[in-house]
Amino acid sequence: GFVYRPGVPEPNYESVSRYLASVTSPDYPIFVWGSVPEIYWASGRKPATRFITSPFLTGNYAGRPPEDANSGADTKAAWEDFFADFTAHPPKYFVDTSPAKVRGAQYYPIEKFPKLARIVKRQYRYKVTIDDIVVYERR
Repeated sequence: GFVYRPGVPEPNYESVSRYLASVTSPDYPIFVWGSVPEIYWASGRKPATRFITSPFLTGNYAGRPPEDANSGADTKAAWEDFFADFTAHPPKYFVDTSPAKVRGAQYYPIEKFPKLARIVKRQYRYKVTIDDIVVYERR
């Protein structure tokens, strides 16, 4: 779960979810980078990987300061599983919540993860930004 912090607004995921629902069919998997799993259920789209939030990959869990992220052996194994899933079920859309600064995702932009950044650059093209959430479409 997430740690509720009074005065911190919840992410605006409805608009991007409506967009994804309008441009995909229900059998198209998507991937959301960050901590906004609400996009999956609000869009009616399934996740492309077993990782519905990126903290499993970055080691930054709810309530932990970004500088205390644990990116040891547990995240190494998670990345292996992530790339296996991502390759087996490439998402039609890659949704990046880090520019929206939602739930600490700004501390983990995809550029900090070179292999993932290369995949996004080579296999996806920028499609649209909605409420500071960037959507890429598979080429």
